[in-house]
Amino acid sequence: MLETCVDTSTVTLTTMEQDNLAVCEETIKRGLATFVDVGNALLAIRDGRLYRETYGTFEVYCRERWGFEDSQTYRLMGSAKVVSNLKTSPMGEVLPLNERQARPLTRLKSPDQQREAWAKAVASAGGQPTSKQVKAVVTEMKRAKHPATVITPAAKSPCLIVARAESMLQIKSESVDLIITSPPYNLGNSDWPMGGNGRTPRGNGIGYSDSEAEDKYQQWQNDCLIEMYRVAKVGASLFYNHKVRGKRGTIIHPMDWLRNERNPWTLRQEIVWDRGSTHNHCPSLFWPEDERIYWMTKGTPRLPDRPIGIPSVWRFHGPVAGTWHPAPFPPELPRRCIEAVGREGIVVLDPFAGSGTTLKVALEYGYDAIGVDISVDYLKKAAMENGWTKANVT
Repeated sequence: MLETCVDTSTVTLTTMEQDNLAVCEETIKRGLATFVDVGNALLAIRDGRLYRETYGTFEVYCRERWGFEDSQTYRLMGSAKVVSNLKTSPMGEVLPLNERQARPLTRLKSPDQQREAWAKAVASAGGQPTSKQVKAVVTEMKRAKHPATVITPAAKSPCLIVARAESMLQIKSESVDLIITSPPYNLGNSDWPMGGNGRTPRGNGIGYSDSEAEDKYQQWQNDCLIEMYRVAKVGASLFYNHKVRGKRGTIIHPMDWLRNERNPWTLRQEIVWDRGSTHNHCPSLFWPEDERIYWMTKGTPRLPDRPIGIPSVWRFHGPVAGTWHPAPFPPELPRRCIEAVGREGIVVLDPFAGSGTTLKVALEYGYDAIGVDISVDYLKKAAMENGWTKANVT
């Protein structure tokens, strides 16, 4: 949330407002109150702007007065709204007993969807469902309903550009809202096999060289990050997928260059992707089945008016082996990024577009998409495979 400086020295609450603030704060202070009571008290304080006598913003009030991080505050308020909606559900006599049970339902936009999901969870559990059961129902509903939410015409195609990720001159400055990408990992052409459960040699074929001196590679990655920052709007988000690598008995971590002073992005959060499999088996190491996704922002992020509601550990399988592109990532990765921060009318960019997975998912959500890749063959094949008949590769 964007915090603004507000002069509170001349603000005086009326007697009624002071009484309302005291009642709401007492509800929170008791500590033994239910999450619904706390959430509703926070809603009343925010909507009535009862914090304004002493604090500049509602978020500052929650942090300094109660020690609530923004995410905790909005979870409590969102879950309180959910319970209010559920009281008119067919299963309204059974309500969430804690905030974790209600939290997954905040991912559903409409009260009708929330009531439907809760009814299914209660019926499936034969009574009070666990938070895990509610989450499973919500996830299934979102996937099942996804085709019905697609608003893009079938003929819509992405903009495909042949360029290097560090020099996307065809894209205007501050014109992109969301970037989702995964660069080559610089694994070495022979050390780390890829695409085929470890049976297929890497060789060349990902467009860029993947066997550079490490210092040169890290400098290049920061060059790419600087260019992504240029094309990003203020408030834009970048989701950057990479992995921890091993070289000569020690690890090289993406944070080694993401913390470099040349990286202009604000590093907001690290997400751990549990792939559940690996192509890279070494008898003297634990199998590296995890990768990282770094959420970076250009200043304070512009976020949708809803909780993110997604944990920071993602568990889904990596891409199916044997596809035509040697290093794709699964559609679930860009889907979660888009569900977390997507808003109406945004433009989505993948500077390492490859097989076009990010572009395909963005178009499914009705967003404009731009794909940049060094390989014209990749872009043409992605266009043909996805039926992007109106896509021009420039």
